[in-house]
This record gives sequence, structure tokens and C-alpha cells, in this order.
Amino acid sequence: MRLINLLREVNQIDEVNWSGGATAGESYLVIESPADGVFSGKGDNEPASGIRIEETRYSYATDFTVMWESDSSFISCWARPQSDTFNVARVDITDGGYEIALGDVYLDRDNSYLSGFEIVDDDVYITCNLRITNESSESVRFTIDARAAAEDIGQLLSDGSLTVVNDEDESQVFEIAANSSEMFTVVFRGSKGSTDAKADRKLPPWIYLHYYA
Repeated sequence: MRLINLLREVNQIDEVNWSGGATAGESYLVIESPADGVFSGKGDNEPASGIRIEETRYSYATDFTVMWESDSSFISCWARPQSDTFNVARVDITDGGYEIALGDVYLDRDNSYLSGFEIVDDDVYITCNLRITNESSESVRFTIDARAAAEDIGQLLSDGSLTVVNDEDESQVFEIAANSSEMFTVVFRGSKGSTDAKADRKLPPWIYLHYYA
């Protein structure tokens, strides 16, 4: 078990990663109040006095982000690695428990599409219109990257790595309001391969969303 402490003066959030071997394990958050003024240290077992936040139970080695808004309120985000969805929760700590509002931010692939691509010198720019939905109660910022289809690697693209850039050819951060769905025009940049033709007009098969603090 691995314990990471995310500390406030009154309460502490413990990020617990429990491993049961190659086929078992999970991660979750625990609310801890100090015992005799002392919190558990990193690496300790889950505190006996802690309150497990059941809604945050997820796969092993999940990376949680916790942002305190007060001594009794925080926002947390988490996701599996390389996922087109991340989870957002607002947690209010109450006497002896907590209240939670939980929602997903995700790519609506069925309502997204590739609109074209352009070759400029040694780079390929692939423009996609992506429908992103935020079902959480929080406005969030996020970044996007992708992995190209195997049919394009070694052809239009020298490798499968695709990064998102803005009009200045710089990395781009997006923002979406709470409880909303929005279409984003996203330009993926990749390294030019040996041909000028794309295998199909489909979206990249792997598109990843990342919460941006």
C-alpha cells in the first residue's frame, strides 16, 4: 500500500494505492483528521480513523489531483492513463462524513469528426472537430493529445505521436464550463512520413484528455 498525503490544517486527504499483485489493486481517497494533533505519514497504512470516499475507488496507480478551496472543501480529478475521460468531484467534509458531487468530462466520439489535414514542410497538421461534454458541476481546463492509426504510421506520419497546437504552433489548453457540451476545433501536429496521403478520413483511434490544474 502506498500513501500520499495532501494536507490542510484541519483535514488531510490520503491518496491510497493498494496492490494485491498482478491481477488486483485499486486507488482511492481517504479523509483523515489528526489523531492527537498528528496525521499519518507518507507510506503508512490507511489510517484507522479515516473516512474512505467510496466514489473515488478506481484502478491501481490512479493519479489524483486535489485542490483545496477551504479547510473543509476540495475538488479532485482523476483518470486512467491514456483515457478519453476524466472524473471531477467536489467534496464537502461534514461532521463525521462528506457530501460529493461527481461527474465526467469526456470525448463524445460519435459526434466528433476529422475535417482535413495539411502538410507544411516536415509536419502534418490534422484538424478535428471534437465534441467534449462536461457532466460535472465544475468548470475545468484540459489538454488533448492522440495516437495515430497504425495505417498512417510510416506513411503520412513518421510515427504515431500527435500533439495539439494553436495558431502560433504552441501547446494549447482548453476550458469547458460546468454541465455543458461544446465543439472544439483541435489541430493535431505530427511528423511527416514518406507519403502525402492519409489512409482514411477517420479520427485518430486514440485521443486522450488530461485535466490541467
